[in-house]
Amino acid sequence: MGGAGAALTGGNFGKSGWFKATMIASAGLSGGLSSSIAGGSFWAGARQGVIVATMNHLGNHVVESIKIKGEKLNWFKENNDHDGPLWDVANDDKSIKDGELKIYTHGGPDGIQGPDGTYIKSVEQFKKVLMVESRAWRDFIKNGGKLTIVLKSCLTGSEMDTGFARLLTMSQKNLSVIGLTSRFTGHTFLWWSWESLEDWGRWIKYYHKDVKQK
Repeated sequence: MGGAGAALTGGNFGKSGWFKATMIASAGLSGGLSSSIAGGSFWAGARQGVIVATMNHLGNHVVESIKIKGEKLNWFKENNDHDGPLWDVANDDKSIKDGELKIYTHGGPDGIQGPDGTYIKSVEQFKKVLMVESRAWRDFIKNGGKLTIVLKSCLTGSEMDTGFARLLTMSQKNLSVIGLTSRFTGHTFLWWSWESLEDWGRWIKYYHKDVKQK
């Protein structure tokens, strides 16, 4: 628990465009060679390889073009002695980026505390809660795009293979989740509030099929 404490078209083709064109051409060559080895037509295989690679590129471009307005959810309790500084830290956070959903709440390696105080261990149950509580999540599910959830809570990123952040990421394509390996604490002094991490904690970013330490 938390303590108090571009596209291949247009004038900007550039290096990125050449790289993508090379990838598509390579897919065509690979398709042609595979078809020839199997006794088929080189050109038919090449054509199929180009079509598949182009469709994959266009699909990725569409995903990248969908913008999700950033959002912050503060599930700490304002008037709770234990949550007070944590609530202040969350309330004062104005650094919300597009494509990002920040969730301030208590958590652990195996779950997270919902807005009503219930500890949620099921990823699917958590996603149902987000459908009710989060406009950014609803936009993501309805319209697509990419979303990064930042779990501002204790230990949700501590188990790299079976932890809550990892399982949540693996449950949804184009979703990344940033979790913490240690305790997340909040502090206040007069009009200022700030967060800190205990025990040399660090943020871990989980992609759908990859992991990166931040």
